[in-house]
Amino acid sequence: MGVAAVSLAAVALAGAGLTVGLLVSPEPGPSDVAQAYEGPRTVEVRQESFDDARQVPFTPVLGDAVELRVLDSGRVTAVECEPGGQIVSGSSPVTVDDRPVIALATSIPLWRDLGPGSRGADVSSLQEELARLGFDVDVSGVYGTATRNAVRDLFRGAGQARPDGRLTSDRVVWLPAAEAQISECLLAVGDHTTDGPLAALGAGVIGLQATSVGQGMVEGPRIVIFDGLTAPVVDGMVTDPALLAAVAASPWLTGDAATGAPLGFALAEPLDVTVVPPASLFDLADSAGCVSSEGHARAVTVVTSQLGRAFVTFDDGAPPPSSVDLEPTGTMSCR
Repeated sequence: MGVAAVSLAAVALAGAGLTVGLLVSPEPGPSDVAQAYEGPRTVEVRQESFDDARQVPFTPVLGDAVELRVLDSGRVTAVECEPGGQIVSGSSPVTVDDRPVIALATSIPLWRDLGPGSRGADVSSLQEELARLGFDVDVSGVYGTATRNAVRDLFRGAGQARPDGRLTSDRVVWLPAAEAQISECLLAVGDHTTDGPLAALGAGVIGLQATSVGQGMVEGPRIVIFDGLTAPVVDGMVTDPALLAAVAASPWLTGDAATGAPLGFALAEPLDVTVVPPASLFDLADSAGCVSSEGHARAVTVVTSQLGRAFVTFDDGAPPPSSVDLEPTGTMSCR
């Protein structure tokens, strides 16, 4: 065979080989399609403040009927009392010998005379109520200048001339709540009183009790939130006078009280958590687990999981990472 024929045959075989190669060898796909099958090995995470807020029904706890008493002695010169009406903390429902007596809803009934230098839980209770009424008072348990000025302004507003800022127990009518509904008036103008009854109150709301908190609640001290107000929850009970008054005045307790008032229920101190994908967690045992970041395992506590997100805190106290690994390798462990 001549050189030209051999060359022509080689070209033909090469062309045939190229054609077969084109038929049996798949074309490489786009690089981004190939990467889509691999999946990312790391994912960025973010930090959030988590208060575990939820709506929880609270039902009212009713107290027994209460009789309000006036400890001051003298002739009654004015009375603000009407069956079906209310006595409000900070007001003066009765005047004895032209001296206003103030109604106060303190958590501890004021059982002694208080003045500059007095200390104790009853002073703190007074300061809490003065602050709720809008006076600039710190709750210190010490009857200082600010408390004296607040008491002086309270009595001056009730009509007393030249109050000295001291608070004697006979000048106070104790209320079990910030607003108390009157069922019967027991004192009239012209009566003489010495530790006598002023009015009878019906069974009022003295607390709100949580009825169901749902599943997966994060442990820790709690507060309730209602109409812009917050109050602590102790053993599932709310007794804060301001919040009780707000709930009592709301439509929730004017109808069927058994349905409960829905209150916001949240951690008193929100947690700083890191939100990670559940797939990044390994070596899980109850709430303890591990995540890997840049190939290093770190111990975490799983606070809760929501909608495909895990909320964790890092046990070592070091700052959380900016990303976590989705595919921890080998026999990695944080324990």
